[in-house]
This record gives sequence, C-alpha cells and structure tokens, in this order.
Amino acid sequence: MSMRQKINARQSTDSKTNPIPSEAIGDTVKELSDNIMTVYQDKKNNYWFGSWVDGLYQYDGRSIIRYTIKDGLSHNRINQILEDKAGNMYLNTGDGINKFDGKRFTRISLTATSNEEWKPGPDDLWFWCPLFSGVVYRYDGSSLHRLSFPETEIGKESDALFPRSKTPNMNASPYAVYTIYKDSRGSVWFGTAVLGVCRYNGNSLDWVAETDVTEIHNGPSNGVRSIIEDQEGKFWFSNTLYRYDIYQNNTSGKGKSDHKKDNVFTYNREKGIGSLDGK
Repeated sequence: MSMRQKINARQSTDSKTNPIPSEAIGDTVKELSDNIMTVYQDKKNNYWFGSWVDGLYQYDGRSIIRYTIKDGLSHNRINQILEDKAGNMYLNTGDGINKFDGKRFTRISLTATSNEEWKPGPDDLWFWCPLFSGVVYRYDGSSLHRLSFPETEIGKESDALFPRSKTPNMNASPYAVYTIYKDSRGSVWFGTAVLGVCRYNGNSLDWVAETDVTEIHNGPSNGVRSIIEDQEGKFWFSNTLYRYDIYQNNTSGKGKSDHKKDNVFTYNREKGIGSLDGK
C-alpha cells in the first residue's frame, strides 16, 4: 500500500470513529496547503478550496479557515464543491457527500433505492463518483440518487479495444466522470475518462465523441477534465484546439459520431485558438 493510500485509509477510519462536533469551528491558518484540487467562489464571494489530503479551506477576503475531520468532515480529501440556493455548501469527499450550513457538517446518505431513472430538476446538484465507477449522484434537495450511464455503442467499442483482461491497469470505467458542468440552459454535461462528453438535457443523454475529446481511435485526450461555456454560448472541452457550437440555429451541424445506436444531436465543431503549449 502506498503512503497516500495509507493516509486515505487512516482518514477514512478516523472519520467513522471520531465523534462529529456539534459545531464546526475550524482553524485559522496563514496559507493554503500545496495539494489544492478544486476551487469554488460562492454567492457571497467567499472562496472555498478543496485539498487532496488536508481538508477544506474558506477564504472571506480577510482570513483563511481550515476544516478537517475533527470539525465534522467525513474525509479530508475534497473532490468537488457546490452550493445550493439557500447558500449551503456541499463537499464531495473521499468518504461520501457532506453538507455544510456554516455551523456543522452532515453527511448526505443515498436513497434506499439505487440506480433510479434519470429525471430533470432545475435545482439539482450533481456529483461525480471519486471511485471512477461510471456512476453519478443527483441531489434533489432531500434525496441523493445514484445513477448509471446507459450502455452506448462507443462504450462497447472501447471495451472491445481495451478489454479488462488485457489491460488490468484500466481500473476505471470508460464512463467514469472527471467533471460535471451545468450550462446556461440548464443542461448538465459530464466529462468522461475515455468516451468524450455527455449532455443530459432532461430528456436524453447525448454524446460528443470527436477524436479530440476521447481516448479511442488514437485520440489525444487524457479524459475531459474541464468544460466551459463561453460568452457566445459555445463550449470548450479540456483543450483549446476546438470549440463546439452546440445550440446553433441551423441543422447542418456535424453529427457527434457514426455510432448509429447512440443518441445523436447536431453541432458545429469550430477551430479554437490552437494549442497553448505548442504541442
């Protein structure tokens, strides 16, 4: 077991045996740790920093407060930070999803039924699975739902090209999600490890599987780790080589792939601003 695995295992054990305090106090610190993995700016312009092993940091413009398992976090690894309409913060940790109301942390439990059908909700919060198992979680304000991606033709092709029996190091599912983004129209986007980008518009799951965003067909992508919608309403997926006009008015856009059994929608792929690192 590596040192990082030992640290994570110890923190996971500590989170289950350490009593949760009635109120999270936190510690005032002078600086952030050197393993920050995610940053979030809330509605009040506070900045939240999630670290790999050192917990959660809050910066209000004056001081930095650090929260760890001793304050009620279920794990010191913070993978994702979100905020609901009421201003509560949600932390996707290495040991479950935590809600922070400004005073205490509480863990959000899964609903009794698993793999429920995909349903839209304007105020839903979406979380990716740190285990890279190909599932996501939807929180509707009262219940946490575990959702699996339906099998696709491009997913089958990936399994055929990289069978687990011949690639034992590929532990993650090709549907494993690296990032989640909600666009200006309320659609939810998922950046995956291998298969490109998936959009959920409340009715269907549609895929963008160009070679510049996938790892199959000798694509250069190392997974889609970021999704951004620019001021023109066009999308960038992890790199600056191309951008995608998803909501174009015409219907002559380029179809997402040749996988006829997958849901297909049209879009235009445009040249971006080139590769910033020269490669």
